[in-house]
Amino acid sequence: MTNTLTLISKYLYKEHPDIAREITELPEFDAGDREYLITKEEVKDLANGDLNLNCSEIIRKMVQLGANEEKVKNCIITTRFHELLYFERDQRGSLAILEEVDLNVRENLTSLLINEKKWAVKDVQESRYYLVENLFKLVDGPRETLEDLLNDAHSFKELRFPSTIPDQLKNTLKYHTNEVWFIKYSPNGKYLATGSKDTKIIVYDASNDYKLECVFQLHTESITYITWNDTSTALLSLSFDQSLRIWSIEESRCLVEIDRKSGITNSRLSCASFLGDDELLVASNDGKLFIVSTKRLKVVKEFKSNIPPQIQDFVILNSKVYAITLNQEFLVFSLDLTLIHKMDLEKRPTSITSVGEKILINLRPGGMILLNVEDIPFIESFYALPIASTSNFVVRGTGGVHNGHLAWIISGGRSGEIWIWGNQGNILRCLQQHSQLVNCVSFRPGTLEWASASDDGTVCIWGV
Repeated sequence: MTNTLTLISKYLYKEHPDIAREITELPEFDAGDREYLITKEEVKDLANGDLNLNCSEIIRKMVQLGANEEKVKNCIITTRFHELLYFERDQRGSLAILEEVDLNVRENLTSLLINEKKWAVKDVQESRYYLVENLFKLVDGPRETLEDLLNDAHSFKELRFPSTIPDQLKNTLKYHTNEVWFIKYSPNGKYLATGSKDTKIIVYDASNDYKLECVFQLHTESITYITWNDTSTALLSLSFDQSLRIWSIEESRCLVEIDRKSGITNSRLSCASFLGDDELLVASNDGKLFIVSTKRLKVVKEFKSNIPPQIQDFVILNSKVYAITLNQEFLVFSLDLTLIHKMDLEKRPTSITSVGEKILINLRPGGMILLNVEDIPFIESFYALPIASTSNFVVRGTGGVHNGHLAWIISGGRSGEIWIWGNQGNILRCLQQHSQLVNCVSFRPGTLEWASASDDGTVCIWGV
């Protein structure tokens, strides 16, 4: 009981000091732990004040806890020296400190004057935080077990039930005149490109309240696929007219066109991606996977197989190509189109997307799997995301990263709803804004913003 109370109180001092103090006053509470916790809070208050005026009191309290007086002094002096040198730019004050300390401390502090590396601490508040932590390393205190456990529990709760969910409608874009089939944010997050059955590709400036940046309309049939180059300066589009086009954002024009006349393939192209500045990786409906030179408009490499893989979609991640096929296969290629791994899927895949360092595959009739691809060929399924009704299948999902963790999986449904899932496969929200099938969702890199596209002709922008 005593140890548990101590650890609970120590944890609560971070956000609920009043409750923590009440716990420390319980008769079951260990007297030594009570003194430690109360003293630490008192030293925090003193350290956040005038360090010169409060120095003696800090030393006295630390010595009462059993700290070595000389080590406490050196810790405070070092902190004050740093602050004068880096924050206040007071070299005279820094030199005055050197005159007051013994030779060993002086040598350590003097080395900071000629060190080219800047101090990693960003401000005085952070400096005082580290001062208190370093001071209390000089004394024995309650063990950290429960504090670490509760911190881990809080992190897990954020993963399973995030406190921040981007479920607020921010904008509705209505510039298309027919179904919107594909949307994609640029890697730098500045632009959003949308492709429609109306044959248009519209590029919005996401950094400027989604003002129109440019409109491309040379395709003669529906837009089926969009992707960006790494520098966000050009985008690639595919269409039912069996052509591939590359568009310049700055010049607002088509730079490259590959169609039937080019002689590369007579089949419709299913997906494509930039490979550097001068090459494209392309998959076609006749089962081919090949690399095309955009300068020569010629196939420079092709995957050879007795049985064409019938690739439906692919994504490039960490110098590997991850692909799905109409034959319910998951394939992994190197960039030179050498087949590395093959895995059968239980259901028909409809799309594949990279989510951080993982791969999200949408499966028909209603689900998604998230794959860890770090241990190829031993792929681990993190979780499955089932849909209640088989008629309500998901089309193309995406994932959002928040605070360094995969926080949400988002996918549209046949009836116009959008599902937001937690990291563990739990449903967090069901958004009812679109009136028809939601074809595609895309997260804006580096933000909590994302977009959804629907057969109702609209593109919705969501956030917090």
